[in-house]
Amino acid sequence: MQTHSQPKAEQNVCRCVPNFPPTLWGYNSFASFSFSDSEYESYTKKGESLKEKVRDMLMASTKNIIQNIELIDTLRRLGVSYHFEMEIEEQLNHIFYVVSKFLNDNDCDLYSIALLFRVLRQHGYKISCDVFNKFKDKDGNFQKAISNDVKGILSLYEASSVSVHGEDILDEALAFTKPILESSLAMQSIPHHLAQHIRNALILSFHKGVPRVEARQYISVYEEDESPNQPLLEFAKLDFNRVQLLHRQELGELVRWWKDSNLVEKLPYARDRIVELYFWACSMQSEPHFALLRLMVTKYLMMASLSDDTYDTYATMEEIIAFSDAFERCNISAIDQLPDYMKDLYKTFLDLFEETSNIVCKEGRSYCAYYTKEAFKELLRAYRMEAKWSNDGYVPTFGEYLHNGATSSGYGVAAAACFVGMEKFAGIKEYEWLKANPKIANAVMISGRLLNDIVSHEDEQKKGDCASGVECYKKEYGVTEEMAVEEILKICGNAWKDINEECMRPNSTPRPILECLVNIARSSELIYRETDLFPFSSPLLLLLSSLSGRGSTNPPPSAVSDHHTTQGRWRSASLESPVRFPAFPRPDRTSSGAIEAASTAQQRTPAKSRDSGNERLEGESQTTPFLPVITSLQTIPAMEHVGKNRKSSDERGDCRAHFGHLENQSRKTNAKNGLLGKNRARWRGERSVLSGQDFPATVHGGGPVTGRRHSGEAPRDRILFSPR
Repeated sequence: MQTHSQPKAEQNVCRCVPNFPPTLWGYNSFASFSFSDSEYESYTKKGESLKEKVRDMLMASTKNIIQNIELIDTLRRLGVSYHFEMEIEEQLNHIFYVVSKFLNDNDCDLYSIALLFRVLRQHGYKISCDVFNKFKDKDGNFQKAISNDVKGILSLYEASSVSVHGEDILDEALAFTKPILESSLAMQSIPHHLAQHIRNALILSFHKGVPRVEARQYISVYEEDESPNQPLLEFAKLDFNRVQLLHRQELGELVRWWKDSNLVEKLPYARDRIVELYFWACSMQSEPHFALLRLMVTKYLMMASLSDDTYDTYATMEEIIAFSDAFERCNISAIDQLPDYMKDLYKTFLDLFEETSNIVCKEGRSYCAYYTKEAFKELLRAYRMEAKWSNDGYVPTFGEYLHNGATSSGYGVAAAACFVGMEKFAGIKEYEWLKANPKIANAVMISGRLLNDIVSHEDEQKKGDCASGVECYKKEYGVTEEMAVEEILKICGNAWKDINEECMRPNSTPRPILECLVNIARSSELIYRETDLFPFSSPLLLLLSSLSGRGSTNPPPSAVSDHHTTQGRWRSASLESPVRFPAFPRPDRTSSGAIEAASTAQQRTPAKSRDSGNERLEGESQTTPFLPVITSLQTIPAMEHVGKNRKSSDERGDCRAHFGHLENQSRKTNAKNGLLGKNRARWRGERSVLSGQDFPATVHGGGPVTGRRHSGEAPRDRILFSPR
């Protein structure tokens, strides 16, 4: 029998322990969540009649193509298009069939043409960009006259985000429209809701935004419209709140799993970010029937995050090699070769693989467990390579770095875990497709990795991590940091063109699969816009705080003054809400363990005040805004509040990012059997709910799940899996 020697005694090793802040969430409150059947049924009952009214509107809108495409876009922006997938698919097929004749026969304005173009492209229909030539002058420039059409300029700006390679006119459109929109915000004549829409679009275009986040944001924008469709607005709010109930249930189950593992205590050097990773998983697919997807992705990303922190700074090279070798075997007999602290991590991995196997084997999909395990093996090989680079002081070429960095981004694991929860769409064929590293998957991974590098490389170099893409580019091409970042951003822009192109029809890959991959890229754009919001999660509070209601308040100054800040970009978007939230105590950032927030603090009825541009409530504690959103359902204002107590644009803030999502199709069964674990309720999807649009989350070195780490063997030929 072969024996394995254990690494040197742990007490003789000098270790580098990163100074990650503890979690900001009160896990006891999360773990105590209980699902309210009556509340859920109340939302469902109220929504059914409204849903049918909206369906009737959708069918009636087909008499006018522009009204039809406008309503389809509004449904998607409000996050309710999944209810009408079949109708939307049929209507878009018809529109694409007749669009050329329609545009030839009608003198459509800039707004209408750009809207048609973007909506069709977002659903995979490759309408020609030549439709914009009518807005060019004899010199080939966009006509100055259209600059005064702010609504049309905004529509053209949004349309530029769905470009593919070779469409110079859309690159010109972006350069033309952006400064016009920026200057338009100073105009007093622009309606409030349009100004808010422009602000949000300039931060992140709708096409590149996380769908659920965009939905929460657009509900606020839409209710400020001069003539919103009241039944549609009310239906969107009811659906958002109904799904949020199921979201609480899922997160509560995950927190209980995380607490039961006790890895927070066993691996004190690692980041405790289960809530943030659930947000990441929700970004991949937020619809009700993808509950298993979100649960599996969160668990696997949490394990990747722990592995990342272990390989990155804590483990010795000898221990990394030992763990990597044991992981290749994935057998309990290999545990004896590991140091004590690694045994707990290894055992949790084996338990998760077994849990996954138990779930998918009942559905006749045992291959899911195999492919997911192989994806994780590939991830650890990439971590090991980066550990070796760091240990040897080696700066790879930019090409070497990208080849390995795409894998260490963790997107391969995220995608494989996504497929576990996509029973009707992800079979062996789709796993093999992913394994072959298709262009869209490679573009998503490269973009996410490099966006993370841009915002986190300075901090990572201070920690002694291996060289990031920025450092590799600087060294290889002899340029300054600013020039390297500029060129890397161009690479990310081209990656989006690849993504858009790979989503065009005809396409043999199921739309929900493509949606997951595109949503990964979208979440990268959201999380890495100005800073890496994952390692130090307090800036993420600002991103999530826009879901807070009147009774919840902004994050404490201490939660956003340390480490990274978002330069005022994420602002709270307070809405009138019939729900009052209890005040939660300020997170204790000096604590070394998990922070438990009291959930029964006394309620008060405070007066409003302004604090650094963010609204807070006097008389209540400064709180972690996301916590009351989860523990007490964030209810969007009921219809009787619409039009009343509207706040100014400055008061509301830019309402950028929002959390929310989710739903669990088997809620009654889940209440009895639980959401996770061996031999528990089986998860089955209903059917696809988007006709081809939004998509998954990110992970990476400084990101949620992975980071540039170190490793001792060369990467395989494939980015995601080793060839066999």
